[in-house]
Amino acid sequence: AENEPPTDTLTDRKGQAVLTIYTYPRRVKKTFLFRRTLNPTPDYKRPEKPSGPRQAHHRILILEPAEDLHEATALLTALRKITNTETRRHFLVIINPMSGPKRNAESLANTHVLPMLQQANIETTVVTTTHANHAQVYCEERNLSMYQGLVLMGGDGIIHEVLNSTTDVPIGVIGCGTANGMATSLTYASNEEYGIVPETFLIAKGNVIQADIAKYQVLTATPNKKSVVEYTSFLTFSWAILAEIDLESEFLRFLGESRFDLWAGWRVLFLRKYRAKFSFTMLTTPTVSVQDPVP
Repeated sequence: AENEPPTDTLTDRKGQAVLTIYTYPRRVKKTFLFRRTLNPTPDYKRPEKPSGPRQAHHRILILEPAEDLHEATALLTALRKITNTETRRHFLVIINPMSGPKRNAESLANTHVLPMLQQANIETTVVTTTHANHAQVYCEERNLSMYQGLVLMGGDGIIHEVLNSTTDVPIGVIGCGTANGMATSLTYASNEEYGIVPETFLIAKGNVIQADIAKYQVLTATPNKKSVVEYTSFLTFSWAILAEIDLESEFLRFLGESRFDLWAGWRVLFLRKYRAKFSFTMLTTPTVSVQDPVP
C-alpha cells in the first residue's frame, strides 16, 4: 500500500482472485411451444444441431487463495490464445443513429456491442455520423491502417458508403436499419440467427471471409455534359422501379420493412417509363481490367 512502508514479505489481505469467462452459447429449443433456458450448472453441453439465438452465459470463478498466481496466469494465457484474444485489437465503430424505424443504434452499441467487444479484449474508437455520406468522407480522409477492423452499425446504406471509400480494412456488419440485407446474409452463411448479439459475437471472433462485390459505371448525360460515376456494390445493384421503391419510401421509415410493400403497390399503380442502355464485360476476359471503362 502507498501509505505503508515496503516490506520483504507478502501479506495476505484476504483478497480473492476471480477468473471471468464470457460465453455466448445458443439457447436450446425444446419444442415449438416451450423454450428451455441454459442450465446454470457447469454441465451444459453444446447442442448437436445448433439452433436458437445466442445469449450471455458468463462464468465467474473464484480461485483458491494463493500467493503464487503462476498457474492461474498460465490458464488465462491459454484461454486467450485459443479464443484469439491474446493480442489486443483496435476496431473503429461507425454508428448511423438515424437508421431503422427505432433509431436506436447508439443505444444498442452501449448496451450490447461495445461491452461484448471489450470482453473480447478489443479496443474501440466510436464515430457517430451526423449527415449523409459522413462515413464515406470520414474513411477517405483518415488513415485506417491503425485499425484491425471496421464495425458498421446501421442499414445497408452505411455499408455502401464505406465500400465506396478507399478502405482495405476488414468490415463487420451489425444490422440496425430497416432492411439489413448484408447482415442477414452474413449470419445465415455463418449458421447464426439474425440479431445484434450473434452479429457482434461473429465480429468478436475475428474470422474473415471474402465476399463478392461489383463495380458499376453509370453514364449520366445532359445536353451540355456527359459524366461517368463509378459505384461499388454488394449484394445487388438496383435501378428503375426497384431503386425508386427503396429510395422514395424513405419517408415511411417508421413502418419498418412494410414500407417497401406499401410503396411497391403505389409505384405499380402509377408506373413510369425508364430508358437506359446497358453494357457489361466479364472480369474473366484477359484483356479487360477493373479500371478500364466498360466498352
